[in-house]
Amino acid sequence: MHNALNINRLHVSYQDTEALCNISLSVDKGKIVGIVGPNGAGKSTLIKAILGLTPIDSGSIEIYGQTLNEMRKRVAYVPQRANIDWNFPIIVKKTVLLGTYPRLGIFKRPKRKDREWAMECLQKSGHGGVCSPANR
Repeated sequence: MHNALNINRLHVSYQDTEALCNISLSVDKGKIVGIVGPNGAGKSTLIKAILGLTPIDSGSIEIYGQTLNEMRKRVAYVPQRANIDWNFPIIVKKTVLLGTYPRLGIFKRPKRKDREWAMECLQKSGHGGVCSPANR
């Protein structure tokens, strides 16, 4: 069985400045991990490298034993709060349904089974998809 995440000897730089040097990390499936450190320590760079948003100089990154390209439809990224429009009108269920869009394709809408899947996800997370009118 593969770890959820394996990073081996990762190096990332911006122009001539090395941002990450020889980073290795293994995360077991089902574990919750926090990345902490001062501003400029490389936390965001590490996440962006894992997601392929920042090119790496050397090293390897595997997600469940596969490359990011092989796992692309199973990996999600929520940017830092400063990049989110908190006034965008969307409810939780529709946010969960966004997870179906990579499989649906362009100009396709979620079907009944997709909506049922979203509700199942919400119930598993303990939210049940029920909101009071004040939260809509």
